[in-house]
Amino acid sequence: MKKIAVLFAVVAVFAGCSNDNKITLNNISDGPIYFNFRATRYIIDVDETESISDIPNGTYTYATTFGIPAGAKTYSIEGTAGAGSLIFDKKDTQILLIYSATLSDAGEYKVGATMTSSRSISSSPTSP
Repeated sequence: MKKIAVLFAVVAVFAGCSNDNKITLNNISDGPIYFNFRATRYIIDVDETESISDIPNGTYTYATTFGIPAGAKTYSIEGTAGAGSLIFDKKDTQILLIYSATLSDAGEYKVGATMTSSRSISSSPTSP
């Protein structure tokens, strides 16, 4: 009976340490997105979503490259869409990164991204 109690306690401890940190990548641009994170390249095709889960707590860098659609003569990526850091400092942090793009009549293709996180950005209020 003691072995079962010890085994149950060990399982309970490890279950409490489980981590459900996750990044969800959504591509609504006109070409594929290549998301480089933790030494792995993830390909997110047009109108597709990719999830990366079981990420240990920590701060990680990422870099993004992209495919260029037909008709584009020039191209650029703006802001944090190209690269940045992601912070997972609490259990069950969820990050959503949505890539979008515009293709002008002149052939200028611009990729951007919107990022949201379940992580609190500030621990102190900023009101007067």
